[in-house]
Amino acid sequence: MKIYRICGAKRENTSLSCTVPVGKEVVMEYTEAIETVIGDHYDDLQDSTHLSIVLLRDVTRECRDDELEHLDTAVKRNSQRAPAHSLLSSVVGMGCKVAIELCKNKRM
Repeated sequence: MKIYRICGAKRENTSLSCTVPVGKEVVMEYTEAIETVIGDHYDDLQDSTHLSIVLLRDVTRECRDDELEHLDTAVKRNSQRAPAHSLLSSVVGMGCKVAIELCKNKRM
């Protein structure tokens, strides 16, 4: 079994990561969960009134499409075969949502 770095976070001068032996399906599951939440976040940005600037809206749409392409790749690479797929998806997705909210709060 290959060893993959499956999580990481950076904030200012600190970073956190963990490396554990997992299969490719688990790595793809993490990708699927993350890209789903990020795709939804970009969709929310598209609906925001502050994205009335056409160029900014187009860039956001392009970023969303890139993330959704990563999601499609993860599914094609058997992300849904990961052990405890639903549990992993929920936990990783919630972590992504928390990270997005923390970033929003930091901006203000």
